Parts: sequence; C-alpha cells; structure tokens
Amino acid sequence: MSKEPNIDQLFKESFSSFSPEVNGELWANISNQLPSVSSATVTTVAKTSLWKILMGAFTCVLVGVSFTLIYQELTRQNDFEKQIPAKNPSIKALDSEFSDVPLSVVLPETSPYDINDPIINKQTPVVENYKVELLEDLERNENRVINHNQPSSVVNLFLTPRTKRLNIESLNTENSIAEKEEKELKVEISTHEVLNPIINTSVSGGYAPLVVVFDHSELADEVFWEFDDGAFSDESIVEHIFRSPGEYSVSVSITKNGIKAKALKSIHVQSRCIIQKIPNVFTPNGDGENDLFFLEAENIETFFIQIFNLKGKVVFESNNLDAKWDGNDAFGIPLDQGQYLYFIKALGNDKSDLSRTGTVLIKR
Repeated sequence: MSKEPNIDQLFKESFSSFSPEVNGELWANISNQLPSVSSATVTTVAKTSLWKILMGAFTCVLVGVSFTLIYQELTRQNDFEKQIPAKNPSIKALDSEFSDVPLSVVLPETSPYDINDPIINKQTPVVENYKVELLEDLERNENRVINHNQPSSVVNLFLTPRTKRLNIESLNTENSIAEKEEKELKVEISTHEVLNPIINTSVSGGYAPLVVVFDHSELADEVFWEFDDGAFSDESIVEHIFRSPGEYSVSVSITKNGIKAKALKSIHVQSRCIIQKIPNVFTPNGDGENDLFFLEAENIETFFIQIFNLKGKVVFESNNLDAKWDGNDAFGIPLDQGQYLYFIKALGNDKSDLSRTGTVLIKR
C-alpha cells in the first residue's frame, strides 16, 4: 500500500511561489485613512529630545567635577596639616634630625607635593630656612584657630589660599586706636567743666534805700555784675544800694578757662513807709533856726495831725504831710512856751499803720 502524499506539504509547495497582485486603488484608500504627520513636528520632537539629553549630560559632568575638586582640596589640606606637628615643645628637634636631609625625603609619601619633582630635589640647601619659617609660623599663630576640615563655603575653599592667616596685628592695632580714641573722648568729657554760678545775697528784698551784698558760688577768672539800675561792678564780692523802690534783675557773668556762664537774681525793693523824724522841741523866736515844727516821712498814703495844749484845746491841726507849725494858735497869736501834746494818724502806702502820739516843747 502506497503512502499518500502529505496534504500540508502539497499545499505549501503549491503556494510557495504565489505572489498576489494588489489593486492600486486599495493602497490609496488605506493611505488616506492613516493620520497625517508633518515633517516639522518630527523635527521639533527630535530637537527637544536631543536638547534634554545634552543638558542632563552637562549637569552630571558639572556635579561630578565639583565633588571631585572638593574632595581633592580637603584631602590636600588634611595631608598638609598632618605634616605640621601640633604645639610640641620638642619641635626644634627638626633642626638636628633633618639638618642634612633633602626636602624630598622629609616630606612623606602622602605629601601633596611630588617628591620626584626636580624643583623640590634642587631645594636641598634651603631646608633649614623652610623649617625655621615653619617654626615661626607655628609660634606666631599659636592662638589662631582655623578649621580646615569645615570650610565656610565652596567659594572660600577655592578662592582662599591654604596659607591664609588672620592679620591679628592689624586687628589689634585697630582695636588699640579705637580704645585710645574712646579714652581720649572720656578724658575730654571728664575735663570739660560746666559752670553753674549761683548768686548769693545778704537780703533778697526790703525797703529803699536797700543795701545788698552780692557774691557768687564759682571761682572765676573774670566777673561782671549788672544791677539793673545803671550801675556795674567787676568785683567778685560787691555791695550795692538800691535807692528807689522797684523790681531789679541783677546778673553776674563769669569766665573761667574760656568758658562763660551767667546767673540772675531778683531783688524786690519796696517803698519805705515811715515817719522818720518828729521834733520834740523847737524855738519859734524868728532867728531862722529851728523856728518850725514839722515831720519827715516817706510813702504816706493818708495823714492827719492835731496839737493840744495841756488843757486839751486844739491849737493846730492839718491833713497835709508838708504842713509846718510856727508855735501860734489858729488866730496867729504866739502861744506860751511849755509842753504841748500831738496826735498823728497816718497810713503808709503798704497799708501799714504809722499813728503816733507824743509831746513837743516850745521854747522861746
């Protein structure tokens, strides 16, 4: 029985060289149904993607370089500090230990300097100078504190040299100048004398004529008094008489060490209300001497006088302060010599009662 051929194999062989023909209209319809994409859109998308890729790459490179530089700088500083011994009293042993050793051998392998550098190898003669400068640098900056492991900022790390030193002397000089100026200012303030004169008086007021003694409380080089009545004086202590009633503003101007000051004092002078003189005897004989009886008084507001004989009869009276009695009665007849009584009723300008009584003798 013969084997029947495989149907699948026969089908495959029959269509192996088959190439169907497609109608052109069919392809045109399919093309029209697809969404249209402009060439400008494709170009924009390509440019945007390329720009993002470039920016990302540049940022990564910049960050990497920054961290690399920071790390290198910190490593160099730490290595450099390890080479300088801290405050060690035996540091001067460097002079004997390395006096004949080249600088390239003194520096450790971890030094930031290349020990194979020909410039370093050629500086063997100045090794001791280097050590002396190193010792002086440590002594001079004994009180200086610099934290190299914690730089204040990245900018300071790259722009500030490792050998930066604080200018302590400059700061001390500025502080000294400031302190000196402050002390000079305090001295100037303390030596600036303030004058505050006070006028001292024997009395502050009274009746005219009023005698007042003036002086002042300050020691001065020059003194000048003004008494407000046209009088002046340059004496330190002065006596002045105010002859008229009134309110006087007395001033004193003093000068001491070029500094001037002035003080004022008010003096109140009152009118003197007084009966100054009442005669107790007079001689009305016509010789021109002591022929009249009259009073002397000041600042009398009201006045009245009566004179009686011993029998009580009024022989003279008047309300005029300037009135004068000639020893005669009201009819002009001369009275006998002897004692007579007077009664005075007077009121001063200050409302003071100045009434008086007494006797007067007529002697011919």
